[in-house]
Amino acid sequence: MLVPVAVFLAGLPIKGFVQDILTTFVIRTSCLVAVMFLLEVLIRRTSKRWIEDVLFNHELSLPTTEFLLYGNAVLSKEMKASIREKAEAEFDIKFPTAHAERKNETLARKRIAEAVRLIRNSVGRGRRTHDYNIIYGFWRNLLGAAVIASVMATGFAALAFFVFHIRWMGWTELVLATLSVVILLFRRPLLCGPAEEYAKCLLTEYAATKTERPTP
Repeated sequence: MLVPVAVFLAGLPIKGFVQDILTTFVIRTSCLVAVMFLLEVLIRRTSKRWIEDVLFNHELSLPTTEFLLYGNAVLSKEMKASIREKAEAEFDIKFPTAHAERKNETLARKRIAEAVRLIRNSVGRGRRTHDYNIIYGFWRNLLGAAVIASVMATGFAALAFFVFHIRWMGWTELVLATLSVVILLFRRPLLCGPAEEYAKCLLTEYAATKTERPTP
């Protein structure tokens, strides 16, 4: 994500203003660090709103939701029944029936997605869930960074060619923009695989945990 910025700052002609090499290095590095903190927040928001929400329809098509649908065959009927019964007892909720799911699948998905949020909070970091969540978060943030990098690199390339007339910087930025676009073209397989692995781990760990009942 920072590579297009670093290339632009490295090629930016500021020696006319600052002659000292050390000062020039400090200025470039300080700008890079400042941009890094700003981009971190932007990447998180972009990866959530423009990657995850679009790809998984605002959680309604996340594997954690898909796997608990009656019409999905990834988990066995017994496993799904166990998870549903456990969640209903623990959170005092009701999952949609098979008939309700067929009648209004969108509403059924919403209710399951709400239940999954409670399941996620119950499992917490889990034994392996946190590891799978980190892997999923890495790919999601990488795709969010690719969105921003493609826009930034294209803009920097235009500045390099038409304003500063630095051809090497322009072509480098175009290569980076192209690589970012290529990553985005594979966004579905890159994100769906880790999302499915995380969902399997989360639901399996939840099913394996014992429900703590209040002491009478």
